[in-house]
Amino acid sequence: MLVLHCLKVEGGIIAPVYMEEETFDKVTDKDISISIAKYGIDIKIKDLIVPIPEYMLDYFIANGRVTLCLADDSIYFWEPILTLEIPTNALIEANAIYRYKQRMGDANATNDESQKTA
Repeated sequence: MLVLHCLKVEGGIIAPVYMEEETFDKVTDKDISISIAKYGIDIKIKDLIVPIPEYMLDYFIANGRVTLCLADDSIYFWEPILTLEIPTNALIEANAIYRYKQRMGDANATNDESQKTA
């Protein structure tokens, strides 16, 4: 499942999730990963993907807390069900890989264009 919205708050982000609360029982380090996406990075927590677009990367590196709230449109107050602190070093590394891939993609596009016109 992909998180569609998040709130930028002091210390990180809050992501509403429309999943069962039990999904996030007993989350371990093995359930959490970071992957590179075309738009930035993805924080994966079990089957949930929290996208962090490029324009949010610097903020998220400095404020790496993710709080998941159980979203239910029938209630007014959404309770936090999980808060994670994503290690800054892992975020810096993911950002560096993302930026490198972006530069290499731009360089490859430039090389492709120069080969077409030559």
